Amino acid sequence: GAASVNEGATATYTATATWSDGSTSAVTPAWSVTTAYATISSSGLLTAATVSATQTVTVSASYTSGSVTRTASQSVSIVNVPSPSPAAPGNITIGGPVTGPPSETWRISWDPVTTYQSGAPLEGSRPVRYTVYWTRDPALTPGTLMPIASPVSATSIVFSPAASAMVHNERVYFAAVAVLADTGDPSLLSADLTWVVSNRGPSAPAAGSIKKK
Repeated sequence: GAASVNEGATATYTATATWSDGSTSAVTPAWSVTTAYATISSSGLLTAATVSATQTVTVSASYTSGSVTRTASQSVSIVNVPSPSPAAPGNITIGGPVTGPPSETWRISWDPVTTYQSGAPLEGSRPVRYTVYWTRDPALTPGTLMPIASPVSATSIVFSPAASAMVHNERVYFAAVAVLADTGDPSLLSADLTWVVSNRGPSAPAAGSIKKK
């Protein structure tokens, strides 16, 4: 039978006996398989389990004729097949302010992710969640990325630059990631959005005066 089987897939195994006169014929042996990474039926149908990494199992066929029993074995790889990743969010924009001083908030929006990275459409029932990050690093080095909010299923978030410790007039960079909520498989990081922080805060007092006592 097959030397490798993808996780969740099946393969059929057969056994052939070679007799003392040199002839051969198909036989129906007792089948067995080591470990819980696969099962095999009495007809030789192997079913591979789901694995987090490729595993090796041994398929054995044992056949008895009269007082003679013979056993043959074969190593089989149960292959881990990575889940497809979603496409990265696109067309990230920022708008606002949504609310004004003393604590301005702004809205970041993006297009919904409807395909896998390969371009194939996502099944309609697959939920997608999004995380938006900001950084002062134009290279978007992973260790510098800071999430603005918890993952959301919506395609926009409202955030406060002050609450995220962004400094007025500094240049920052935003990027987003899509994650398949049922498997946790993430997309690549989206293209970045550059923004000069606008967070004016409260207006300065006006028409002040000093009076001498």
